Amino acid sequence: GDDSRVRNNVFHAGPQNLLLTAETPGAGLDLDHNLWFAPAGAAAARFSWAGASHAGLAAYQAASGRDASSAFGDALFAAPGEGAFRLLPGSPA
Repeated sequence: GDDSRVRNNVFHAGPQNLLLTAETPGAGLDLDHNLWFAPAGAAAARFSWAGASHAGLAAYQAASGRDASSAFGDALFAAPGEGAFRLLPGSPA
């Protein structure tokens, strides 16, 4: 919706490194304080915003004006393949 809040979340991309698709983002869409991660690395992280594709968190932040206080990094889940999503010591989340 136009006034949705997406804050304090961990996003982990799949094999295509796509983290976000927002084709028609509303002006009130509030994204911030999130942790984004793509296994292929920061430069390979893909964000689709308002019909344009952006490589890397900084490019997406500049284009969208969103997620200013968000970061890119591995949340360090214990064993996500086994359904164990507890955070390990040292996690940036």
